[in-house]
Amino acid sequence: MVACAISASNGAPSGVCSRPRRATAGTSIRETLPILRSAAKIMLSGLVVSVDRMERGTGEQNALAEVRDSYGMRAFSIVTIDEIMSDLRGRVVGGRVVLTEDIHAHLLDYRKLYGGRPG
Repeated sequence: MVACAISASNGAPSGVCSRPRRATAGTSIRETLPILRSAAKIMLSGLVVSVDRMERGTGEQNALAEVRDSYGMRAFSIVTIDEIMSDLRGRVVGGRVVLTEDIHAHLLDYRKLYGGRPG
């Protein structure tokens, strides 16, 4: 993930971008926000992530919902892991099944262990 903030000070736009070392379960935004705030006077109005893996954050809640609540901003994903799994389950691409029932079962087990509750 690369996070960017655009601010207009004295009518001149300026931008600051940060790329955190890791991007897991909300860690990325928690690492990036202080960097952005120290580099420019910003107010975040929202966050968009490409894939919501729907993992727990630091508590029991889904990391994306946790970030939304912690920072008081809207948070959206383009797609969720559940949507990806649903779309690829049993789908044949190039003559082979992309997401077999066995792999799907393993992914569901993973979600049971590490999934967060929706916010």
